[in-house]
Amino acid sequence: MNIDELSRGSELPGPEVRIGSLLRMAHEIAETTVVEAAAAAGYSEPRPAHFRLMRFPGLERARPTELAARLETSKQAINPLLHDLERWGYIQRQLHPDDERGRIVRLTGRGQALMAVIAEAHARLESRWARLVGQRRFATLRAILCELAEEHSALDGRPPL
Repeated sequence: MNIDELSRGSELPGPEVRIGSLLRMAHEIAETTVVEAAAAAGYSEPRPAHFRLMRFPGLERARPTELAARLETSKQAINPLLHDLERWGYIQRQLHPDDERGRIVRLTGRGQALMAVIAEAHARLESRWARLVGQRRFATLRAILCELAEEHSALDGRPPL
């Protein structure tokens, strides 16, 4: 069941559909929206795994080890993804200004343009969802999700939103 079906008055999912499943479905819609928007704008190389590196709070000035921690994987697992992004012209890896042994990721002009496409795709999707469920209900949903994210961040040591 998708949001369009819900907005047309279809029956709501029962309690057997867990909130995690519903959130995953919404995430998958958002991910597909971003990948399709990027491809339509001429950014056809990145795949969902690359886009996961770009998600909030983004790549700019992050160390590869920080990116790996965000994705709960190893630096060795994300290095091929970073290599792809660098080869395609979206990022550059530079020496860390305070630690010449470390590297940071910097977005190129092409990478900044892709991030703008991603932001616009998210904005269009959020506007669509707000129209489907109503501005007030969507604002409530967003506020609740922000509150839960803040609580989760406080519990697991991640930086707050």
